[in-house]
Amino acid sequence: MNTFNPVKTFFKSLVVAIVAGAIGFFGGNFLGIVSLGIYSMFTHVTPDFTLAYRRGGVPLAIAIFFIAFIVAIIRDVRASLSNQA
Repeated sequence: MNTFNPVKTFFKSLVVAIVAGAIGFFGGNFLGIVSLGIYSMFTHVTPDFTLAYRRGGVPLAIAIFFIAFIVAIIRDVRASLSNQA
């Protein structure tokens, strides 16, 4: 039987959240750059691609990080409680 280890749960959830946040960051940047490119095609203005980082990638990565961290902790606690029963 596995006993609940809060330190292991915290660090495992932290790693999952960091990986999910990194994926969200790069995905948000990609979508931001593509959307700014499409916008510039229609408006014929040079886009400021730093907006993709500031308004797309970073806020999305922070949100995904916290959501993934909370979900990973909840899933690990539920799994450990169901193994003890």
